[in-house]
Amino acid sequence: MQVEERLLDDRGRAYVLTKLRGGMELSDALSRAVFSEFRFRALVPSDTPESRVYDFAHGGLFPEGEVRMRTANSTVRGVTNTNTEIVSRLYHAIRQSPDMIIICEAMNATPPGVPLIRSGVQVLVSVRQVYPFSVRPSSEEELLKVIRLSFAIPHSLVVLSDLGENAEQWACARTTLERAEFEKLAAGFRWGAVGAYDGESYVTWSA
Repeated sequence: MQVEERLLDDRGRAYVLTKLRGGMELSDALSRAVFSEFRFRALVPSDTPESRVYDFAHGGLFPEGEVRMRTANSTVRGVTNTNTEIVSRLYHAIRQSPDMIIICEAMNATPPGVPLIRSGVQVLVSVRQVYPFSVRPSSEEELLKVIRLSFAIPHSLVVLSDLGENAEQWACARTTLERAEFEKLAAGFRWGAVGAYDGESYVTWSA
């Protein structure tokens, strides 16, 4: 199946703002940006009708995944999603500069995020939330582990930011994230994605 980024009208902007206002600290900082500067796109199958593109709340755009579990009364299948497409774009973007960081809101995790740390994913922690991040991934597979941790319904967020300084040193120098750190991440914003279509894909925005 061919996937494309479909340019959205103001309904895309409204959807992203609604999702950010339902998120945590990073979402809150991003929601205060001047959104007239951004273009909004949906990552969807190329044959998706225009009217269906704007039905952000419902899935069914992609084929069902592999069977995960069968019972006497039901069959549970995995969700086909566009995580690999997102990772491919981000992997090439982040390697262009040591100042770039990819950071996610892990809504299903709370501090101190020990299960995430044990999984080998680096995390930054605020008072309320755990933020998986990556600065110099060695492979797309490594980055995919980070992106998957952002998956949550009804909210997931992935952000690429240019910190204007070495991102690895910046992250290592912090034990917790405070308001100033979130404002810096928002100021350096380059690209973002919020979950859509019942976890199957994303709406993205960038300048």
